[in-house]
Amino acid sequence: MFIENPASRRGRSRARKVRRWLAAREGAGAGGALWADVGDLERCDPPRGRVIAVGGDGTINAAASWLLERGASVPLAVIPAGTGNNLARGLGIPLDLPRACSLALGGSACADLDVIRYRTGADDDGRLLIQSAALGFPAEIASLYARLRRGRIFRALAAPAGTYVYRILALAGLVRQRWRERRGWRGLSVRIRLGEEAIEDDALAIFIGNERSLGGEFHPCPRARPDDGRLDLCIVRSCAAEPYLRIFAAIARGEHLDLGPSIVYRQSEGPLEMRLSAPSPLLADGDLWVESDAYRMEVCPGRLRVVIPGP
Repeated sequence: MFIENPASRRGRSRARKVRRWLAAREGAGAGGALWADVGDLERCDPPRGRVIAVGGDGTINAAASWLLERGASVPLAVIPAGTGNNLARGLGIPLDLPRACSLALGGSACADLDVIRYRTGADDDGRLLIQSAALGFPAEIASLYARLRRGRIFRALAAPAGTYVYRILALAGLVRQRWRERRGWRGLSVRIRLGEEAIEDDALAIFIGNERSLGGEFHPCPRARPDDGRLDLCIVRSCAAEPYLRIFAAIARGEHLDLGPSIVYRQSEGPLEMRLSAPSPLLADGDLWVESDAYRMEVCPGRLRVVIPGP
């Protein structure tokens, strides 16, 4: 079964190319394959064979969550069609179409990856995190960008700038952050219980990683591995002595762990319990699903089988 996201321009384009690739090769081992939209998965049953996600972080998350919620043991293959394609890059999955299709259909090697289940309350069944999540400043910028994109005028003006629009919003947000700090604002107060450790601090940004990168350009959890049975926590403290531009430039390179008191970094088997001074949206695998002042996260080791290149 191929899974695509018709709401994604990149995903739609990639899916059309996959169909043409299959047609040119008379099926290429995909005879009798089904196609499903991510929005229709609740009405579908997992196939006996493998599932192939044609898309980016959100499509991969939707396909993986659907498989695990149904208790299916079939492997998940990925044909990358996102902006960052972080998981594909980390696992060595090729980005070019012919090699990605050949691996997705014929690859026999699999890796057992961890997933992180996060909840906002005792009655919440929770959602799954496959790669990375963020709270605080990054999630606020993502939420602002999502709201602005609903406007037709903004989309027309932003189209030529591409991903630079997001950077401009982030830069403006950091300037505003420093302005507020000079007037006494301390940021988002957070209390965390991570395993046996308690952490209490004022945070500008909080990152949770099952994988090292976020959004293709940031590496907030450079020591994270999706198969080590641990989650990584990175906190960027508010009112930091270092300039924020320097901090986030270092995060982009994954070199921020040497910035001393500006950064808190932990690796743990969990669970992680977090209480915030104000509700914050959670940017998880590129999407904003929930907003809360309390989160609980736990690692589920080796739950997801993903097709990878052979040795």
